Amino acid sequence: MTPLQEQETEINSLRKAHSRERDKFDNVLFLIAAGALSLSATFITQKSVEFIKFGWLLLSWVSLVLGLLSLLSAYFAAIKYFKEAENGIRSGKYKSVNDAERSSWWFMLTDWLNSFVLFFVIFGVIFLTIFGYLNIASINKIMF
Repeated sequence: MTPLQEQETEINSLRKAHSRERDKFDNVLFLIAAGALSLSATFITQKSVEFIKFGWLLLSWVSLVLGLLSLLSAYFAAIKYFKEAENGIRSGKYKSVNDAERSSWWFMLTDWLNSFVLFFVIFGVIFLTIFGYLNIASINKIMF
């Protein structure tokens, strides 16, 4: 095997490992966002507790929903990129995956959308935590 072939093999191994880790990361973000939405919706349906500071909850829900929508959009953009890259390599438009990544609008969009997912989910969880804290603090003041 030539040094160039060895290098390509290593790069392919890295890409596969990166892809697996990115899939795990996407799954974790999805579970956090969907779980936080479900959990907060469940608490809201409870009639026994009076909640305050709904603005924080609404901010949380908007942020988490935007995170989920960004995640779905990133999956769509990734599928478009893979099709474009495969067709480009087959037709000779791209010599390698690196060429496809550098010139593909879908690849850049996928990276941007993944950043948005992380941003929205983090802020959604932060807003939900603030909402929970303010409500717990108000209940404790009433009780004592």
